[in-house]
Amino acid sequence: MPDKGKDEENQYSGLALTRCWSQSPDTTPPTGSITAPIDGSSTKDSRFTITANASDSGSGVRFVDFYIRYDGSWKGVCRDETAPYECQWDASNIVDQRITFTIHVHDNAGNITMDPGGYHYVTLDRTPPTGSIISPIDGSSTRNSQFTITANASDSGSGVDYVIFTAFYDGNWHTLYTDNAAPYEYTWNVSGIADQEITLGFDVYDKAGHRAASPQGTRHIIKDATAPTGGYTEPAAGVTVSDKVTLRGTASDNLSGVDHVNFTALYDGSWHILYTDSTAPYEYNWDVSGIADQGITLGYDIYDKAGNVALAPQGTRQITKAQGLLAPSNVQELSSSQNRITLQWQDKSNNEDGFHIYRWRGEDLSWLLIGTVAANQTSFSDINVGCGSDYAYYVVAFNAAGESEAEPWITAGTYPCPATNLRIGTVTDDTIEVQWDATGTLDGFRIYRDFTNKDRSKVVIDELIGTVGADARSFVMTGAECEGEYLLRADPYHGSKQTTDYIYASYDMPLCAPSGLQAANVTSNSVTLNWQDNSYKGHGYNIYKWNSSIGDWDVLTTVAAHSTEATFTNLACDTTFYYEVKAYDSDHVSETSGWIAVTTGACAATDPSPEPTSESPVLTPTLPPTATPTTQPTSTSTPAPGTPEPTPGTEPQSDQHQIFLPLLGR
Repeated sequence: MPDKGKDEENQYSGLALTRCWSQSPDTTPPTGSITAPIDGSSTKDSRFTITANASDSGSGVRFVDFYIRYDGSWKGVCRDETAPYECQWDASNIVDQRITFTIHVHDNAGNITMDPGGYHYVTLDRTPPTGSIISPIDGSSTRNSQFTITANASDSGSGVDYVIFTAFYDGNWHTLYTDNAAPYEYTWNVSGIADQEITLGFDVYDKAGHRAASPQGTRHIIKDATAPTGGYTEPAAGVTVSDKVTLRGTASDNLSGVDHVNFTALYDGSWHILYTDSTAPYEYNWDVSGIADQGITLGYDIYDKAGNVALAPQGTRQITKAQGLLAPSNVQELSSSQNRITLQWQDKSNNEDGFHIYRWRGEDLSWLLIGTVAANQTSFSDINVGCGSDYAYYVVAFNAAGESEAEPWITAGTYPCPATNLRIGTVTDDTIEVQWDATGTLDGFRIYRDFTNKDRSKVVIDELIGTVGADARSFVMTGAECEGEYLLRADPYHGSKQTTDYIYASYDMPLCAPSGLQAANVTSNSVTLNWQDNSYKGHGYNIYKWNSSIGDWDVLTTVAAHSTEATFTNLACDTTFYYEVKAYDSDHVSETSGWIAVTTGACAATDPSPEPTSESPVLTPTLPPTATPTTQPTSTSTPAPGTPEPTPGTEPQSDQHQIFLPLLGR
């Protein structure tokens, strides 16, 4: 028995109990019991009345205390001193749970009986139950005279008491069956109900008195025992077909709807399912070319979603298979060039006189017969085409009875037209621009080069160096090498086709200029120059000296190809001279090596300037004035022809002196 003494003391400490005996003491405890609520019952109400009876044969009942255990502890909730003994209790502030009730009965002699009738247990359950129909599936159909409805139901408080299966049909709701125990199911015989849509309900009752009407919704099914209807619309009865025939039909079902149709045919002695179509319009393109000539019976079977079947509800159709003129198949482009397209196809007929080839003519939006070939031929070349163009074609067989059907037309194209007026544009020390004109349908241009370097140690053929779009009309090649020989072309392409007519623009890069010019040996009256030989095609080198009297460069001498030095003697002492070197051939001179300034050694105190001797070069250079620039120009600049002798602090210019041809024999 729970210890409620402390609770009782706290609840009722203000009451004074007086014991009086006029006769012998009363030592017999009182008795009593709870009369409501019923032990083990459930309630969905938050307010209810607890009632009890109590008696004492001696001193009489003094009072009755009501105790309730909830939320894990006992509470004294009422004291009643007068029969009938009862307690009004409001449970709205506690959660649903199992509640325990008991009473303590006190008599006037001070005797107490705790829990005289035992505990009463009541489940407080204010949450409705839940559940749902498991089968049949919502939206399903049935043609059967009976089917089973299954469901689940649960209640976390008082528990499920029973469920009721209901149905709405013929305009009213009907109670079908009450089930008091899981599994909840009912087998319903619907043979006496007309075909219609039926709504299934499922009401769940718990032991606390809650009712959940279809807590997870109703289910809709269709009772449909009526077969669908429909039939062929094509082909017409009695037609003769040779290769392909289109079968078309209609189908309808007023209740569950059409599920699918089967196109069937009786030939070669047995029935065959040709095709199953689940979506209107119902049709099938049947190729009968592999069937022997014979009469064919066409069937058309319709199935609805309830499982009803209508076998050829509007009757079968008779057609005849007889070999006709079959269209060629697999027409495609076999090959093409810039002015020819060759088509090929498969010959499917054995009774043609030949084949007609048609090409689309855009001028008047019509098909033009462009060629005829004999029976059994399977190719044709169209030579009346232009480069860089697309054309549409179709091919048919023909005989005395006419032409066959045609497969869908195809597109074929010629190779792109070659670029025209290919030419060299702007050229720099290391770039070459190629330019062109073009027409036709293009996707772009692929740029190729052939290249031979100056010593022919490297030869490149058909190297792809770039791709540009269809609107481009030029391309700049970078990395050009001096004395390199280049052939450049721009090939138009369209799809996988690229022009096969190669047109080139050629360009030979200028001679390689010498480099590293320096004075290797300088005395008071001589200078030795040397440089790096970079030219393989040059005939030799011209050595130039600045002539201040004319403001230009004079050729001092010419040396043989691959020479790398020259010496000049009989020069004035303590004088600055300006030199540069260029390679030359029969038509051109290279860029300059860059000029350098060289000052001869100091003059001896008593020695005059030496006279020329037979050891001097054949060409005695004209010496510039003895004035020496205070600031030496850099060796990479070149005095511009027509300008005065370099003055102190002024660097000669380098971009205007390519006017000399080689001077030989001077």
